[in-house]
Amino acid sequence: MEEKKPNLLTRGLNTLASCVTPGLYAIVAGGMIKGVISLLTSLGLFPADSDIITVLEAVGDAPFYFMPFIIGYAAAKRFKVKEIFGIMVAGILMYSTFLSPPEGVTSYSFGLFDIPAYNYKGSIFPVILSVWIFSLFYHLIDKYMPKNLRIVFSGSLAFLISAPLFLGFAAPLGNWVANIMTGAFAWLFNNAGPLAGALFCGIVPLTIIFGIKGWSAIELNNLATLGYDFMLPNFFYSNLAVSGAVLAYALKLKRGEAKSAAISTGLVCILGITEPALYGIALPEKKPLAAAMAGGAIAGAAAMLLGVVTYAFSMPGITSIATYMDGTNNFLMLLVVMVIAWVSSFVISFLLNKKEQ
Repeated sequence: MEEKKPNLLTRGLNTLASCVTPGLYAIVAGGMIKGVISLLTSLGLFPADSDIITVLEAVGDAPFYFMPFIIGYAAAKRFKVKEIFGIMVAGILMYSTFLSPPEGVTSYSFGLFDIPAYNYKGSIFPVILSVWIFSLFYHLIDKYMPKNLRIVFSGSLAFLISAPLFLGFAAPLGNWVANIMTGAFAWLFNNAGPLAGALFCGIVPLTIIFGIKGWSAIELNNLATLGYDFMLPNFFYSNLAVSGAVLAYALKLKRGEAKSAAISTGLVCILGITEPALYGIALPEKKPLAAAMAGGAIAGAAAMLLGVVTYAFSMPGITSIATYMDGTNNFLMLLVVMVIAWVSSFVISFLLNKKEQ
């Protein structure tokens, strides 16, 4: 019997997972250190602007800030080109010309292309797409290039052709998607209530995985104009949902490194650090990701029905709960939604995942 090929979505998630998994140790290490920082500052042991916290932040943020290099290396292996080319693609995206352009510069004209100056630090999807585009041209050129000329011309010609394409179109795709999504969800939250909460909170893990940003502009605008915000809390509920889903998955595993990783990364989610759990557990295994999205959707809908809002901008973890207090029952409703988010995702994940034999 002919083996059935995975569908496009499954193949896409498998590719994404294969590009992230090699950097798991660095991602988990950085996430754990960020969790420690959050704990130290929330307990008041060190002020947030102290030298000790500044140094620790550099250590914890490094794998996330320079994520394109980690992903570029792994993506090159996935698309069967030399790993150094993947690192070079990441270097192009992270080059200071685009990362920190002169004041007033938003793009660069390159013949028929308009290349935006966009900050790709911490991004995943843009570098994977860029390495893939480079690999298409590299393989085509290298196939017909005489052997003794390949080292000189294959890579250089592939970059000359592909770089304007991925800088002008592929890499900014995440930014374009973010702009469309932020506008759409801003409209939905104002017009669709619980449906908007369910949709938005349900896809939060995907926005983190794909590096889609830009939500803070709406959140800060809400806080400035309304005095409260209903979008930022969804990241808190989603973090709790990821925690519940990953910890339930951990219960189905035998004792070992995988179980320890699932437990530790699942617990860190409560502090607001979900990247290690998402990249290391939820994305490769898929079922915990589905459970986290389902639990988040339930919590997001419940939060809109109960009218939960935050009154200040903060990191969406357990240390932010003080920003929900206003003398009314808002804080009590938050606690209800927190329980819904964690328990629902835990139960769904527990039912979806089979016990490891």
